[in-house]
Amino acid sequence: MIKSRICLLFLLLSVYFTTKVSAQAVTTIAGSAGVSGAIDGTGNNARFNSPHGICTDRNGNIYIADRYNHRIRKITPAGLVSTIAGSGVIGGMDGIGAAASFNEPLIVIQQGIYMLLIPEIIKSE
Repeated sequence: MIKSRICLLFLLLSVYFTTKVSAQAVTTIAGSAGVSGAIDGTGNNARFNSPHGICTDRNGNIYIADRYNHRIRKITPAGLVSTIAGSGVIGGMDGIGAAASFNEPLIVIQQGIYMLLIPEIIKSE
């Protein structure tokens, strides 16, 4: 089921919502089609702004690079969306939680059990 979910997530990244696939149905698990924002919450109360690269962990959590919100988001199997890194302010600071800052993160790569790697866009002025 995780592999099916990942494939569908890649197809739906530009419509601001995340879905899961079961044997018979496609279900929205977070966000709302065509509505962007930066809101943590459950189900369609959550908002994303150009979600991009994703990965999952062995507990079924989904990690998403929320590109234009400059944040890394997590969706639990219950559909609860939370921001795990970034404050929404563009930057390039290492840190924990909101102390970290990103410039349009594109990909989330799980390395090992506890580490996420996040490549991002670096723009020159």
